[in-house]
Amino acid sequence: MVSTRPIFVVLVVNCLLFCLTLFAQINKLAPTEAANHVREKATVRGPVASAKFPAVSKCNPTFTNSDRQYPSHVFTAPITGDDRPNLGSPEGVFLGNKFCVSGTISSYRVVAEVVVCNRSQRTAQG
Repeated sequence: MVSTRPIFVVLVVNCLLFCLTLFAQINKLAPTEAANHVREKATVRGPVASAKFPAVSKCNPTFTNSDRQYPSHVFTAPITGDDRPNLGSPEGVFLGNKFCVSGTISSYRVVAEVVVCNRSQRTAQG
């Protein structure tokens, strides 16, 4: 009787490699492309055109807007007040720099966004 075990092992290894390859290919997008990828995981990279921390707002959010200044921005990476201590003072760090933000893209009032909760989602690039 012929053993099917080697064939099974080869199939499992190939499936794992295929899945890892798909996982590694997270979309890398410009801010202007993000709106076309709502509900997808991606990394958005672009310039921070405006950043604001309105301390009197509900939830104390920090808004970092890309490509153009608010209210003409095409992408935003909001940080809630609860998550702000994890990120320092992002409006100072990111303004005038390029950034990369990773996560699931959503849309709020027709503007694409990735809500940032921790440092690993976001990096500044001078």
